Amino acid sequence: MLKANYPVDVIAVGTAPETKAQASLHLLQNVVVAATANGHVTLLVLPEEARLIALARANGQLTLVLRNEKDLDLVDERRPETLKTMLQHLKK
Repeated sequence: MLKANYPVDVIAVGTAPETKAQASLHLLQNVVVAATANGHVTLLVLPEEARLIALARANGQLTLVLRNEKDLDLVDERRPETLKTMLQHLKK
C-alpha cells in the first residue's frame, strides 16, 4: 500500500501512434507521494510534470510503481517500450 513520502515511478501505457501497438513509457521517476486517500494518490510534481501526467492519463492508463528508497538510478531516456522490444531486450 502506498503511503505519503514513498518514492514511485509513473508508467504510462497506451497505443503507440506509429505502430498502433500497445506501448509503455517511463513517464516520471522517483516521484514522492504527497498523500493517499480513498484510493486516490497525490504526487509531488512540478507543473510541467502535472501536465505530462494529465496528457498521458487522457490517452491511456497510468501505473505507479513503488521504488526502493535506496534506488536512485534513473532511466536515461524516455522511449516507448512495446511487447516486441521488451522481448528483444530479454533475448540479449
